[in-house]
Amino acid sequence: MKYLFFKDASYDYGAEVEKVKIGSLWMAVGMYEDGDAKKLIKNNKEKISEIDQAQYEELIEKKTQSVTGRVFKTQPQDATKDPNAVYVEEKTKPTSRKAKELVSVGEAVVENPLEGKD
Repeated sequence: MKYLFFKDASYDYGAEVEKVKIGSLWMAVGMYEDGDAKKLIKNNKEKISEIDQAQYEELIEKKTQSVTGRVFKTQPQDATKDPNAVYVEEKTKPTSRKAKELVSVGEAVVENPLEGKD
């Protein structure tokens, strides 16, 4: 059994291949009998290379994994405003309140630590 790596997944090699997306490129791999693999390599020397079983299994595993990429951050925008313009947000002044509303004064019981020591 031979494992082959195909550089161009869209090319017709005359055999079934498993397409794998690596980064942003599509590659292909395949597992073939020795005789079939030799014929494929002979007919397409520049586009096919032989890989070992571990590399083949790693590429097949990548086939099932999701491709990670850049995540673009989006912001909701008002459709009525020009997206290229810079708008200043209006600052609202907080309503002022009287000091009596802000501070509450109560009674406190203070113990004298010096009392009772003789």
